[in-house]
Amino acid sequence: TVVGLLLIIVGSDVAVDAASSIARMLGLSERLIGLTIVAGGTSLPELATSVTAAMKKNPGIAIGNVIGSNLFNIPQINFTLDEVLEYLRKSQSDDPTLTVEEVLANHERILDEWTERHLGGRIPEQNKFREVVSGETMKERPGILQVLRMIESPNIKAVLVVEPQRLTRGDGEEIGRLMKLFKYTNTLIATPYRTYDLRDDYDWEALERELRKGNDYLEYSKKILNRGRLLSVSQGNY
Repeated sequence: TVVGLLLIIVGSDVAVDAASSIARMLGLSERLIGLTIVAGGTSLPELATSVTAAMKKNPGIAIGNVIGSNLFNIPQINFTLDEVLEYLRKSQSDDPTLTVEEVLANHERILDEWTERHLGGRIPEQNKFREVVSGETMKERPGILQVLRMIESPNIKAVLVVEPQRLTRGDGEEIGRLMKLFKYTNTLIATPYRTYDLRDDYDWEALERELRKGNDYLEYSKKILNRGRLLSVSQGNY
């Protein structure tokens, strides 16, 4: 049923978010999280569907689900190394004991491995953008602004990031502006786990949901930090 499908999707999101948060608190690497928790979590809907179909003695649905989900998960790679921009940024979800340079270097290695496997090499240095300036909105980050200017060129087909939330954790208005720009310039958002084509309604909804989760996390973190400041002041620390 429709309700059952929605519950499967929401349950998968909750499972991945909770497990990822626990993994980060334990100091596990982004690569390990991606290879285990995220990979497993994104497969939960297919697993639940196949198990249900098998229990109801509908093997055709189970087999079709396996084949269809694997075809869907094949990366949409219709671009070359010169047509991709790579954007790197540290966020509050990263290990706080690591410097900006260390986080960006770790993420760059992950993306280099992906491009070598799928594109046969590494993205040219002039197409890599390392955001070393911290800012809550895009207008405060020169790296992302340069990326957004460059995707207006028809020569750029995709932007590669470790995860979509690296692009923005801004409010709904900023998320909308970003998504429309990618849609109307026909620019893909590529990650090691999924590629988003915003001309597709399903990809649009999935990316919007992902970016809004990032904004919710940012707002929650700000509230926690503000409570800590107020407590410190109340205890006489200025």
